[in-house]
Amino acid sequence: MRRPVILGAVTLALLGVLAAGPVRADGVNPAREAPWRGYLRAMDRAIDGQDVGAAERAWHEAYLTALGTWGSDGMMDVADAYVRLNRISNPGPAAMAKARNLYLAAFFRARQQRSVDGLLRAAEGFARVGDRAAAEQALRIAESLAAEVGDRHAPARIRALASTLAVTPEAGR
Repeated sequence: MRRPVILGAVTLALLGVLAAGPVRADGVNPAREAPWRGYLRAMDRAIDGQDVGAAERAWHEAYLTALGTWGSDGMMDVADAYVRLNRISNPGPAAMAKARNLYLAAFFRARQQRSVDGLLRAAEGFARVGDRAAAEQALRIAESLAAEVGDRHAPARIRALASTLAVTPEAGR
């Protein structure tokens, strides 16, 4: 008969650290980092260096990587990055329309995942690109979802965000 191995708290903590993988000097753990974030950091460095071509290529790699994931965070991150990128490369209505479509994709993913936080982040994104109606819709859906899942802290967060964005989230409007 095999005896169960009982591990102490220190041993378990050490195993957790070893399983998490190495941490770089900048505090990032590549094993735990979302795969698109490295590309977005490269994009930001290229923007800082005024290298629009390199920034666009890095953004595109981040977009493809995020597109291949299931969550809303990746699409939200690449949408936010697209807004930053287009401040230097291609400002204008067409760029904001593309950013809106990226936020819309993230919104649908967040709604499907039943993520109140994802919906709130989408509302912020819609407001950032000037789509007040979509921001209000995202807030209404977040409010409804929060009530459905019993998130009692969400209404305060929703009201605060609505106040910041100057939109009205009340359901039934």
